[in-house]
Amino acid sequence: MIRFKKPQRYLLVVLSLMVSIFLPLGVEAAEKHPDGLVGQINGSFEAAFTSVAAENNVPHTDRFQFGLDLAIPAANLLTVMAGYQLENVDSVFHHYFVALKVYPGNPLVTRGHANPDGVIGLPVFSLGYGGRVPDRHVDNHQYVISGSALVPVMKSLSLGIGGNYYQDRELVQVDEYYGMVNFFTGSYLPGEEYSNPDGVEGTPSFYLRAGGSSDGFFGQMDILMPLKQNLTLVLNLRGQRTPSPYTRSARIGIRINYYPGR
Repeated sequence: MIRFKKPQRYLLVVLSLMVSIFLPLGVEAAEKHPDGLVGQINGSFEAAFTSVAAENNVPHTDRFQFGLDLAIPAANLLTVMAGYQLENVDSVFHHYFVALKVYPGNPLVTRGHANPDGVIGLPVFSLGYGGRVPDRHVDNHQYVISGSALVPVMKSLSLGIGGNYYQDRELVQVDEYYGMVNFFTGSYLPGEEYSNPDGVEGTPSFYLRAGGSSDGFFGQMDILMPLKQNLTLVLNLRGQRTPSPYTRSARIGIRINYYPGR
């Protein structure tokens, strides 16, 4: 009989919830949506490495991360998302999140005025809940609540703001608040909106994030290259710095976004 440790049992519960949420919703795809196809599950896989540098006598460890995210436009106005990430530092940490993305206006009615984030002028709101669980001390679970608002302002540009509230106020975090700029080098042709939810095939999109907290600041750029209607390759670059104690880190990651049913 297989016996699972506490962190493994915790992970199995999270994965089971993800399957129970998404599997019944994987019905025949309907219309194109900024997050995929209505009623169709899509997902992404990411692998990343973070290099950390610090002052003398300040302990630091480089990190490896591996993640899996799932999303489904459950209705025209609502997308449900969930994900899991394994982080290997000096020990293993499990990260998870569940989130909702809400479109106050119907993103399917574009009238030729849309970018990959949605209809021009209509905001998009996201609210999420996540957690961080040490593999060795599963009882030391820490949660985070996140929220953001993003507005497509023209076919090539979206602007937004966001923030995170961390349960552990003593843990160093540099992304308690941030701004967002999404820039698209290609524009959808009328009737081709959301053919690939990340942009026009063969033209890159740039997602910029920058912000901070009382602990420090960060900057991040995602370069998205839609290769086909159902496939996007993403390069993730992120840097952050804390002044006291002085540390800086640089992260590079590769993500694959896959949209089945296209």
